[in-house]
Amino acid sequence: MKKSAVVLLLAISGCASAKTLPMETLQVLYDAYANLNSCHKFGYIGDEVLNSLDKVIQANRYQDNLGNVTALTQDNINYYHSLHDQFILDQQSKSYSINQSGIRFQIKTLCDQLNTTLGDRLGVKAKIISPDNLPESAKPVFSKESNHNAPTIPEDRPMTWENSPVQGIQVR
Repeated sequence: MKKSAVVLLLAISGCASAKTLPMETLQVLYDAYANLNSCHKFGYIGDEVLNSLDKVIQANRYQDNLGNVTALTQDNINYYHSLHDQFILDQQSKSYSINQSGIRFQIKTLCDQLNTTLGDRLGVKAKIISPDNLPESAKPVFSKESNHNAPTIPEDRPMTWENSPVQGIQVR
């Protein structure tokens, strides 16, 4: 992730009750929103914490270094609603291969941790989606045909002690 978890958590915890925040905090909130938005896009998490974070971002005003205080415009809101975390997008695109489908479990774990931690900071109960209820985009990829029809090596003769790879040698 781009920001350390500590900076993110400190910023979020301070934002829940503030009304005017430094402009630098807005980028941290955008990054948090992008992470949760990516997780929600693929179905790893619900939208409870994402909606609460959205309300926090819109409810606050932001002050720049010159002391100018501004509220978000509709263009700002449209901008951060379109944000996605590149790391999660890259990992998700890698996960479509059968050999890499285990990445989805790692993405799910990361998304659950982000969702729960930010939910705690915002005072929102994050609901964990069970593996059975995940959408196809979040479930591991399995090829059912290849598992059942895997080629087997035919045996030319049954295995006995005499024709075993150790060829009857006493192993101590």
